[in-house]
Amino acid sequence: MSKMHETYDVGYHCSFASGKQSAYNFSFDVHTFLSLHKPPEPWPEWTLLDYHRCPNCKLDVTQNIHCPAAIHLSQIVADFHDLEASAPLEVKVVTKNRTVSLTSSSQSVLSSLMGMVLATSGCPVAAPFRPLARFHLPVSSDDETMYRVISMYLMSRFVVRRKGKTSGLELNGLLKIYRDMEQLNKALSNRVASCCKKDAVPSGLKRLNIYAHNMPLAMEEYLDRLNPLFATYLTESTVV
Repeated sequence: MSKMHETYDVGYHCSFASGKQSAYNFSFDVHTFLSLHKPPEPWPEWTLLDYHRCPNCKLDVTQNIHCPAAIHLSQIVADFHDLEASAPLEVKVVTKNRTVSLTSSSQSVLSSLMGMVLATSGCPVAAPFRPLARFHLPVSSDDETMYRVISMYLMSRFVVRRKGKTSGLELNGLLKIYRDMEQLNKALSNRVASCCKKDAVPSGLKRLNIYAHNMPLAMEEYLDRLNPLFATYLTESTVV
């Protein structure tokens, strides 16, 4: 396989208590980690770019009739629109290197799944999270997510510096990314509100939004709690 066609594949296989099953097989460009496939047309009206458009949207409506984030979420919304947020869901996530199987609430699984889909959809606002999607951890805890997010952002600063650009280690840029995501999640919630009979999808988005909203307050506390883990790095004898 040539590098031009290399992909990284992720499969989400969901089993509902009713016996219904839904499978999502994603292929991503191995270099950019953009999704290579879209749900089949016709796409629902709520995917139009101007329908509850994000206030911080960076796309030109003359070149983008539909919102890429909404397009990539459309099949998931169709499958989960009549499910309760608290309904148990068995999920198996398959990648090249491992398979993760777990049972959790529908809102938790959807939050994990939709977070990965948004980051890889081509939406400019969600694009900073593509490195996180590349190293996706299904239904991660708040602590796991915080560690991965901060690590991702600090590595981005290192990459920027390697390219000869000025880059500090302050986390203000990460907070800005989360403020933008908060606006995106709210707009997406408004998009899907009219087509969801029950609350699994809106609650999954709300879960993403709560994390985005709480990030600025939680980050400093989290970093303080991690200090003991990094004691070795604070000693004079540590080679830097």
